[in-house]
Amino acid sequence: MHGRGRRQSPRCYTYGASSTRVQTADGRERTFQVRVNDDVSAFDVRERAALAKETVRALAEAIPGARAELRGSLADGRADAYSDVDLLWELPDDVFATGVDRLWTVLTAIRPVESLRSDPRLQRSRRHRLVFVRFAGLPLFWRFDLEVFARSAGRDAACDLANPDAHGAEWSVAESALANAVAALKAHLRRQEDVADALLERAFRRLGQPSPAGDLAGRIGTLARGATEIEPAVSELAGRVDALAHVALPSDCWQGYRRTRRAALTASCAALGDST
Repeated sequence: MHGRGRRQSPRCYTYGASSTRVQTADGRERTFQVRVNDDVSAFDVRERAALAKETVRALAEAIPGARAELRGSLADGRADAYSDVDLLWELPDDVFATGVDRLWTVLTAIRPVESLRSDPRLQRSRRHRLVFVRFAGLPLFWRFDLEVFARSAGRDAACDLANPDAHGAEWSVAESALANAVAALKAHLRRQEDVADALLERAFRRLGQPSPAGDLAGRIGTLARGATEIEPAVSELAGRVDALAHVALPSDCWQGYRRTRRAALTASCAALGDST
């Protein structure tokens, strides 16, 4: 997306809107206009706040005796345009498993969900889960991170992390690596370059690939291609992450484009010289 007076990136990405119908838990249908746009400047942060508030309410009402809270930067007023949403959901011990099983239904009744992943270190825990939610039609930066506790866990973040019986195996390393790339972009936009580099290094390690040299946008493009090669199912997400890098880092992309064009022109001139 490019405004008047701005130099257009050599690679352009068109974002559209589609209508999605979702059946809620009570049997009703809701229609959502889903925008495929990861440029946060196209959104009002009040939309994020409203969705966070609605999610807290839905979680609190989903299970008798449940408690739900907003945490992190949105709760204490430190949030910026790139902040994700941190939530806590505390359940009575005897309905912990029921609540976890119903989570998808609860969330999709609020808004369509593109991805719901559970931290493999806690996938079988009976008292603690960490869930990563990507709602449809929101920027990739606005992920919802939900920590779920049984009341007996006392909201202890270390609960069951070292318990091998709590570990599971359902995990997409490619999607995890792409999530790290989004976090690296976020850190870069906040001028936290060391953090951005460390996150991208970790993303490449998760794919079992070496981290290349170059600017951030180019490295993220390489990561996106590598993730797709390992898990073709993440190709759409990988394309969005690559596009996000071009939207968020237009100067990096323009410089990379100029270098590519300069190299191609040099090669063409050399070939022309050899043929004459």
